[in-house]
Amino acid sequence: EHPSRFFVLGETTITWTATDTSGNSASATQTITIVDTTSPSITAPGSITMEATSADSNMVILGNPVSSDLVDIPSISNNAPNLFPLGETIVTWTATDTSGNISQATQTVTIVDTTSPELIMPEDIMIGAFSLEKQVEIGEAQANDLAGSILTITNDAPNSFPLGDTVVTWNVSDEFGNSASSQQVISVQPCGKSLSYYNQIFGTPAADTIIGTDVADLIFAFAGDDMIFGGEGNDCIIGG
Repeated sequence: EHPSRFFVLGETTITWTATDTSGNSASATQTITIVDTTSPSITAPGSITMEATSADSNMVILGNPVSSDLVDIPSISNNAPNLFPLGETIVTWTATDTSGNISQATQTVTIVDTTSPELIMPEDIMIGAFSLEKQVEIGEAQANDLAGSILTITNDAPNSFPLGDTVVTWNVSDEFGNSASSQQVISVQPCGKSLSYYNQIFGTPAADTIIGTDVADLIFAFAGDDMIFGGEGNDCIIGG
């Protein structure tokens, strides 16, 4: 037999035969073994950074790796989770050929939270008062976060509120530094009316004689032995 120039993967037996001019012959065999010990090549898809939609259930489309082999078409697998948590996850891609040779490449998937929490505000409050300041239960703000982060809610409300409108600013922040703020108006109204409703009259720390007018007066009587005479209007008297 004439030896082949090309051999398939695996073992091939070649029979060699010598024949003289008298027709006598003898044979011998040769074994050719072709093995595949070369690993396939694989290039992972590029790194991915994606905004979080939840704390631990983020769906990511990874893309496709590029792979080749000298002998056959390798099979491809990866160890990616079905859903990705916040932070960095390393996905390992593996190419395996039919001879059991493998190659691996990695892809980084990063889930970030840059979305501000949602602040759910308590209602504005309008309340009557018969003193210069009033303690008010302003309620509680609530908050939601797409990524389920730990939230911190604060406000700048004073311990007691003066007459008129006070703006309370509520702030919420998550553990990644995202924040949101909103405002609540606390309106403390003397005798149930706004400050603009009244003609305002102010006493002094001394003993005063205060006389109202014919319109609605808001009379502030400070420390002292005061005598107050309301007029014909719908007056409100607040002592200091």
